[in-house]
Amino acid sequence: MHDDPTPGALIRAATDLTLADVLRTQATIRPDAEALVMGESSLTYRELNDITDRLATGLRQTGMRRGDRLAVLSHNSIRYVLLFHAAAKAGIAIAALNWRFAPAELEHAISVVEPAYIAVSEECGTLLDRARVEIPRILMDRYETGGSTLSFGDLSNTSPERFEIQSEDIVSITFTSGSTGHPKAVAISHRALLARAAVIGIDWLLEPGDAFVGWAPLFHIAASDYVFTTMVMSGTYVVVDGFRAEVIADTARARKIGWLFLVPGTVEPLIEALGSAPLPGGQMKLVGVMADLIPPAEMQRICAVTGARYLNSYGMTESGLIPCVPSVTESSEGIGQTLPKMQSAMCSIRLIDEAGQDVPDGEPGQLLIRSQTLASGYWNNSEATAKAFAGGWYHSGDVLRRNADGTLQFVGRVSGMIKSGGENIYPAEIERALLAHADVTEAAAIGVTHPKWGETPVAFVSLSDGAICGPDALKQHLRGHIAGYKIPSEIHIIALSDFARNVTGKIDRLALRKLLQLCGT
Repeated sequence: MHDDPTPGALIRAATDLTLADVLRTQATIRPDAEALVMGESSLTYRELNDITDRLATGLRQTGMRRGDRLAVLSHNSIRYVLLFHAAAKAGIAIAALNWRFAPAELEHAISVVEPAYIAVSEECGTLLDRARVEIPRILMDRYETGGSTLSFGDLSNTSPERFEIQSEDIVSITFTSGSTGHPKAVAISHRALLARAAVIGIDWLLEPGDAFVGWAPLFHIAASDYVFTTMVMSGTYVVVDGFRAEVIADTARARKIGWLFLVPGTVEPLIEALGSAPLPGGQMKLVGVMADLIPPAEMQRICAVTGARYLNSYGMTESGLIPCVPSVTESSEGIGQTLPKMQSAMCSIRLIDEAGQDVPDGEPGQLLIRSQTLASGYWNNSEATAKAFAGGWYHSGDVLRRNADGTLQFVGRVSGMIKSGGENIYPAEIERALLAHADVTEAAAIGVTHPKWGETPVAFVSLSDGAICGPDALKQHLRGHIAGYKIPSEIHIIALSDFARNVTGKIDRLALRKLLQLCGT
């Protein structure tokens, strides 16, 4: 109840929209529209709303209260998606745990979020058993109970209630990749998720009924954010447990897809699964993500076979896909080498140097963001939150450059910058130039210690089948694309499978450093 009678409090109450409100509205105005699908199972918006009302009440009847955390350790399933919606209605945050974690990493993540319960699927039970944690469990796919253990069915056999929640309540806690230490727990609210959906609605021009294929693990925002974005946009969320090219290809043939999320390593398998017959015109609107990570030739092939435009997006867990409007290619021939991005109107940004001063156009600077899409900091980590949001701006750690025409160019990460002879070198510049070579299928650059220059770049590349291009030829190619001091001192040719990746397809540079030691450097 809103007991404060002052005008300010009443206005805040009247403008306090939540995801629960939106789902109830969808169930009223589109009750029979398909909301959630996995395999042969399907739920309409009316059914999704009814089931999650009962589940939300069941979660509260366990003793959990508004602001508590429910950890989930599970592969993708309809029940996992239902828990996201139900917890949002109950004011409980889902802490989505990475089932790729080692037991020690899992222990750390659980210690950070301090969940009241952990929902675990059968295939993840062994991992949880190996972690030294004592938390009451909710069994996702079994019905044996005892002691403090509940089953998923125990939650749904209830008469639904409605709970008071607010837009700043946390909906999901998602762990970052942790490339610079322990993963941080990013807390994302109703407000942020509604704003992220609004940005996509404004910038992407998707339509009601468009399907989203949620194949990425639900512990990543590429899946979890779009549980809610798809609902807000009146679409159909199709659950797939991991990247299964044939299943995704069949889905793309059967349904109109608004955006198909693809990362490096998934594009070529999907091209093969779709075969030589392209999708009908209009069957898929947008494909891909972060065009900077994909060789241009690969982008051209996937655009040709899907009939979709490639999404030149940019974003992060803390901000969603902002501050750049995801520019798209109008055709496979429109894919260029520089991939500039337009700034979204839904945010304010600054680009600053190491002294915190705004940089002029053409100079690289760290990106700072203000937007309604921003997360509510890092859970249980006030020091990291204060540092990231210093001065009332979110410090992204990414370096961009503003071009003369106002577009933005991704340059690299502050933490990955290589300092060579007083010059700043960003690995992404080297990698993009290498990917422009017709024979290169993947590229990554790292900095290594150098006795004269302090650091020097070293690159790893994989080549297409049958290619005979060697390191010297690749260096010669680079001389036409980047400055001489940016050309790697060494280029190592490795198999594509030797590029270790995180869940978003980004390369694990720590693994590359270990590989470099094996190469004798």
